[in-house]
Amino acid sequence: MPTIIIHELHKQPRAQSFAQNKIVIGREDGCDIVLTHTSVSRQHAQIFLASDHNYYVQMISQKNPILANGKIISEHTSLKEGDELQFGPYLIYFSKEDKAMPKYMQQKTHLYEAECRGCGWQGTLSEHTRNPICPRCGLSEFNKVEDMFSNPMANERTSTLDAAALARLHQSTKAAKTARIERVVAIPGKPSKINLTESTVVVIGGSDSDLPFKGLRIGGTATISWSGTNFIVQSEGFMPKLKINGNVREKATLKNGDVLQMGGTEFKFLIG
Repeated sequence: MPTIIIHELHKQPRAQSFAQNKIVIGREDGCDIVLTHTSVSRQHAQIFLASDHNYYVQMISQKNPILANGKIISEHTSLKEGDELQFGPYLIYFSKEDKAMPKYMQQKTHLYEAECRGCGWQGTLSEHTRNPICPRCGLSEFNKVEDMFSNPMANERTSTLDAAALARLHQSTKAAKTARIERVVAIPGKPSKINLTESTVVVIGGSDSDLPFKGLRIGGTATISWSGTNFIVQSEGFMPKLKINGNVREKATLKNGDVLQMGGTEFKFLIG
């Protein structure tokens, strides 16, 4: 009877044990393990017991990657006791025991919050994983994010801002709270608007994405995420290319009124 231990930023780790031989992980309510962050596909992966009596993890959706022990996997991969899986910001431990071992639950002893230096992705990483890979951009350079809960003095620190810095902070806060991405021309049956937040990643891509677009697609997607000060858009895959205000871009900071084009569909980034 396998047990899955889930670590999520700013939350206590939780464990789920299963009697069945197949465990589906994804964002849909019907999944066995529901991970609600938008960087997780509706049905992302499955863990299953094979005829050789070993457990394996296998991707269901090709949109978002899975990291096993810090490495991106592209095919079904066998699981050993204590293996680490990364789904977006979630770090998951696999155990063959029907009760979670205490070491898998001790978040403060060997897990840390990290931010990718390349794209600003934030999630949980393990001290034991050598050269971890960012599940969004594939880089291996991270900054450790200080845990506010572990330092009682952190909330008592005071910083001073000059007028220019205060204006930038105000604009940044406004963007974080009121930004949205909208279709320029509505498509029946497809979402026309998504409100953006600091903690979500919005995917523009195929039919399984948050905002599907029209046209031929060969792995082409674009993700919109919060960098800490601005919303950033980044394109991935071969085609179509991402265009911002008519110019092909791989990565850019979004400004109010920017028009994003993927394939035959245009989206507008708005604040306020």
